[in-house]
Amino acid sequence: MNPSLLIIVAMVLMVAEIFVPSFGILGVIGLLGFVVGFYELLQTLDPTEREAVLYMVVPSFLLLLGILGAIGAVLYKSRRTLFKKSELAPVGEVAEASDDFNGREGMVRIDGALWSAELTDDKSVKRGDKLLVLARNGLKLTVQNVHKI
Repeated sequence: MNPSLLIIVAMVLMVAEIFVPSFGILGVIGLLGFVVGFYELLQTLDPTEREAVLYMVVPSFLLLLGILGAIGAVLYKSRRTLFKKSELAPVGEVAEASDDFNGREGMVRIDGALWSAELTDDKSVKRGDKLLVLARNGLKLTVQNVHKI
């Protein structure tokens, strides 16, 4: 296979990784194709051209690898932080009703996250009312009107 064509196909695979949920498979195959393509390309050059290409390609490749590694580390850290935060029970926090409750059940918002909630009493809850979180059972909160406390 033509080394230039292999490099182009590898770059297309790495770009496709952004848009297709392939769990990294396209990116890894693209990276391997990129390395093999440049190795094959270097074999077709004379030694002086090979040295010039290496001085351009290796630093560029290392810079790209560093940037992608930094982006990956930031995304991994933010994902872990979000996961830990969502695991914390918001018991004792004040929630805001995101809409009018339908009977005793409705949705509340805490720190930008929507939660399903159940009211402890039969009072009506309107959008924007403040509610105290008393307990959490899975993804459902037990809440009480703040003014009743």
